[in-house]
Amino acid sequence: MDPWIADSLTKGSIDIVTTRRLEKYVQCVFEAPINLTGFTPAQFWDKGVLDALSLLSHSGLASSSSLRCVDIGSGSGLPGMVLAIVRPGWHWTLVESRARRAEFLRKTATVLSLENVKVVGERAEVWVVSNPSMREHFDLVTARAVGPMLTVLELALPLAAIGGTIALPLGEEGVKSVAMSPVLAALGGELRQEDAAETVSGIAIIRKMGSTSQEFPRIGSKLGRFPGSK
Repeated sequence: MDPWIADSLTKGSIDIVTTRRLEKYVQCVFEAPINLTGFTPAQFWDKGVLDALSLLSHSGLASSSSLRCVDIGSGSGLPGMVLAIVRPGWHWTLVESRARRAEFLRKTATVLSLENVKVVGERAEVWVVSNPSMREHFDLVTARAVGPMLTVLELALPLAAIGGTIALPLGEEGVKSVAMSPVLAALGGELRQEDAAETVSGIAIIRKMGSTSQEFPRIGSKLGRFPGSK
């Protein structure tokens, strides 16, 4: 591990036991029989692991002892697997539709003895429709690189409990787009005020303020398509 990465983890109050588990996770990613990332190991630490920890710090939930969490389109485990490692008291559902990646997540959770991780090998919109008890169930919803902004909102908001949080690393322009979009309020969400004014972090922190209509998420070509959107 590069010294600057170790220093960043130390500054983030990540203890040595958790650091070793994060190292094992990164090792699993790069030893997997399938290609899970276009990053080098150093880039994966920087743009993957450290970015996931940044998302945690911006969420306002870092001190919570127990949360129900879901990560949509987990892929290589970012950010869900990372956050499951650093917050073992949080119960994570990792939703990944691609079978080989879902199997990687299952095996990695076993290797790392992550009893707080459940993997769902299904598309998020299909899963929540066929499992209505998961609708408005989660205290924290995350998603990374799963599609256009409106698609992400339509997938994430129905899963969040009223009063829950949706944390999305959308980039600066993405956060600005969320702030200007009427779709967010239509789905029951509200962008945290400081994120509407300051978009430097590139992380949208959304609060679930009201219930999401049962019509969402839609399945098929309508997903993420709203009147007036491009």
